Amino acid sequence: MSHDRIPQEENPGEASVDSLLERASDEAGRLLKAIQEIAGTTSCKGVQVVGLKKWALHHGCWISDVTTLGIYTDRGSENEVYVDKSARIVYKLNDFRYSDDNLYPFFER
Repeated sequence: MSHDRIPQEENPGEASVDSLLERASDEAGRLLKAIQEIAGTTSCKGVQVVGLKKWALHHGCWISDVTTLGIYTDRGSENEVYVDKSARIVYKLNDFRYSDDNLYPFFER
């Protein structure tokens, strides 16, 4: 299978994706701060995942059926890759398997 690279600068949805990731980062940080205040710990990935799913559902950006993203192309150590050739979009889904016990740094990267 050929893996043609789609230049990011040609993707008109890039700004909206950046905004969405920034808002998800803000939510992960808010959850971290709340957990630290209540439990006094930064080991909170499970709580952040539940909170981020609730946030994503509320904002209409939770993907229940990954087959709507396009064609499954690859699986890495913590990512699945789907390609929608007609829209020229590559989706990379991360399952946070190797993330620390806190997801905030993931979004900040």
